[in-house]
Amino acid sequence: MSKINTSKPKEVIMKPVGIMAILLVLQILLIFAGYYLLRSYLEVATAVWYALAISLVIYLLNKHQNPAYQIAWVIIMCLMPIFGGLFFLVIQLIPGTRRLAERVTWRVRATSNFLPQNKAAVESLREHSARFAGLADYLFKVGVHPTYTDTRTRYYPLGDDAFPAMLEDLEKAEEYIFMEFFIVAEGKFWDALFEVLKRKAAEGVTVRFMYDGTNMFSLPKGFQRKIIDAGINCRIFSPLQPVFSTYQNNRDHRKILVIDGKVGYTGGINLADEYINEKERFGHWKDTVIRLEGDAVQSLQAIFLQLWHVEEEDRTDYARWLDRKPYALPVDEPNWVIPYADAPEDGAILAQHVYMHILNMATRYVHIMTPYLILDYEMVQALIFAARRGVDVAILMPHVPDKKIPFYIARSFYPELIRHGVRILEYEPGFVHAKTFVSDDCLAVVGTINLDYRSLYLHFENGVLVYNDDFAAQVEADFQASAQVSHQMTIDDYNMTPWHHRAIGRVMRIFGPLM
Repeated sequence: MSKINTSKPKEVIMKPVGIMAILLVLQILLIFAGYYLLRSYLEVATAVWYALAISLVIYLLNKHQNPAYQIAWVIIMCLMPIFGGLFFLVIQLIPGTRRLAERVTWRVRATSNFLPQNKAAVESLREHSARFAGLADYLFKVGVHPTYTDTRTRYYPLGDDAFPAMLEDLEKAEEYIFMEFFIVAEGKFWDALFEVLKRKAAEGVTVRFMYDGTNMFSLPKGFQRKIIDAGINCRIFSPLQPVFSTYQNNRDHRKILVIDGKVGYTGGINLADEYINEKERFGHWKDTVIRLEGDAVQSLQAIFLQLWHVEEEDRTDYARWLDRKPYALPVDEPNWVIPYADAPEDGAILAQHVYMHILNMATRYVHIMTPYLILDYEMVQALIFAARRGVDVAILMPHVPDKKIPFYIARSFYPELIRHGVRILEYEPGFVHAKTFVSDDCLAVVGTINLDYRSLYLHFENGVLVYNDDFAAQVEADFQASAQVSHQMTIDDYNMTPWHHRAIGRVMRIFGPLM
């Protein structure tokens, strides 16, 4: 089972990608070999495996899971009853995801002692808006995500805007810096950050940096060693290993920067040049970032610590970081801020519930920016229900995709959504990587959570819910500015796309939950 890499520098050099690929291929060939070996005992083996497939289908349909996920597996087992059943058994028997979920739950409980609910804040929200006080109650009860009022927020409509602000705040660090990102790549963005981090580490500032293990395919050999040698504590979340494990399907998609427990950043941007438009990959890169300054940063750093320590066996002393007087910055206007996180197999689809609650409570509009649109039945119905109630539901999507098949799948949802009043806008300058919801000039979410199965069910994600008129106005102004350079799609537009793109989208949509 893959783990967060916590070994010493001399032990952290990753295996060459080629070796890992060869070993993975050998494992897959062994599975197929076993399959064909059983086929030689045709009558007995066929009867046994068909019985197994039927039993697995019955088991699957009786589990409390997303129906689209169940249907995808049922189709696989109907088309390939032997191999499909065997593969499903392997997935179910490997304890990777369940074990990881248990460890995350343990860490959430350990940090919960330092994250009490601010009852006065929730009651003041209830007086202001009972509709969303219930959501605050839910986020604390299910995920231990308190509500804060003494936090100032700032919205950056582009990674280009956030980049200099992040550098400026990092320069002011005096005690510690926590960083957790999904993607990191060498270039102007990373080089500038690394220079500051090295200097701060030399000054005695504690610097912790964690990135996802999928970067091993793109980063040069010795990248982690270079960071450690600079005095920075660096960990890799779930390094890819040549061992089949469900653990490796659950990536750390979070983006978190915390400085001295006072300032925090999150949003869509990763640490690579395309995110600040220093490198063009898919046209203009549209992303968003939120900056927090105040007591809500306490939750953001707790979320970081939960994954940083997730593979450690001992009881971590969280008091060093969390048992301190919150850094409060009072805000004159009505203001409530809730940083939150979501994890796979934690017993709740918390991120999806936040999005659906906003759709269900909206009275005038819900405007969404997302790079991917691979939806389950419940989310489709929530979008349609809001639109049919007279709410202006609009989704801003990329016009230039980064991944073609997910883009074809996303477009397969267009006709149904458009037919029921949901507006779909494609950002003509390039690629939208932002993940934002804004509603009714009062509520907004900025974070890492896409509208697809990976974000909502499989990845570790985080976001910030802000109930503040001024902040919501900033997010809405950005949406409207982006809409001005976007094309509103029609059903005719969809029908004019190449037929094979539409066919691929429709077929692959069935397997969207497994992608």
